[in-house]
Amino acid sequence: MKESADEPGLVAVDVNRPRLDSSVVKALAVLEILSKADAPVGVSAVARQLDLDKSNVHRLFATLVELGYVQKEADTGRYFPTLKLWECGSAIVARYPLKRAAQPFLRLLQRQTSETAFLSILRGVEVMYLDRIDAAYPLVAPMQVGSRAPAWRTASGKALLAFQPDPERILDRIIATEPAAAALDRPARLEEFALIRRRGYSVSVNAWIPGISAVAVPILDLRNVPYAAVGVGGVSERFGPEHLEGVVRSVQTVAVGIAEALGIQPA
Repeated sequence: MKESADEPGLVAVDVNRPRLDSSVVKALAVLEILSKADAPVGVSAVARQLDLDKSNVHRLFATLVELGYVQKEADTGRYFPTLKLWECGSAIVARYPLKRAAQPFLRLLQRQTSETAFLSILRGVEVMYLDRIDAAYPLVAPMQVGSRAPAWRTASGKALLAFQPDPERILDRIIATEPAAAALDRPARLEEFALIRRRGYSVSVNAWIPGISAVAVPILDLRNVPYAAVGVGGVSERFGPEHLEGVVRSVQTVAVGIAEALGIQPA
């Protein structure tokens, strides 16, 4: 199979490794392709991407359809994931200790700042949003629960990257493997990471979504390694100096509270 360990979100394993069932690995890879596609996907496209025979992919699809995870379009013969995947994921997230511990703090943060509060984790070179509490005013931003974003472009992602044990290595990997990051100014970004570590928080102003600003703080464990990030986002014109200062204080306080609730920092 062609998946790479440097390609975030895809199954990156050798099907010939001992104790791994190759059929399970292939089926999961198919599900990941379908879940990331913007439209139903055909057998040929999946076979090319995974370097598999079409007959093998046909059998995988037939099994996934029978189990209720995939559905076939009658008119095109292409496949798309059913809501069974969403049901499984939603049930897991609802019981996820991090989300359970953080949710009351997110609600508090939203009330204190009057902005949209969010919780995120690092997955490869992307940040994934685990929870979001919306502000009273509408915020058009793709920080939906379960969605991902380039870590190097978001406040939460930069907060998580800056506190990694080896941020230079991760940044080099991003620049080498992500076409959208090829033009990044490496020295400037490393300097930004150093500033984030000194201040303890990250600020993003119109960096990912025009007109949207965000503040994020890493939730650190006892080793000072980020476990997750908490932050708020809102319309940039609201983030004047006074409001920004108050937001930073609130987010920092909430980050400590979540760490203590999780038991990864002493209360």
